[in-house]
Amino acid sequence: MKLLNVSRHVLSIFPLLILMSGCVQSAPTKVKYNQNSWKTIIPDSCRSYFDGCNNCRRSPASDIAACTRKMCIEYEKPICLDKTN
Repeated sequence: MKLLNVSRHVLSIFPLLILMSGCVQSAPTKVKYNQNSWKTIIPDSCRSYFDGCNNCRRSPASDIAACTRKMCIEYEKPICLDKTN
């Protein structure tokens, strides 16, 4: 009879456990950048920028840039370094 009572207890908790498992939030996925990410993030008007690894300069609206040459295993988010007046 005790086994039957334990089984009922487990069965009554089971739906609660299933509901609670849906409440667990997963960690947000980390954005991965690479050596070409700047092309879609940096505006055409930006002349001086950080590509996520190196500092770069370019002519306006050009895909060709002169950059420092550090090697990076993992790139950061590219940002424009131009100073706004």
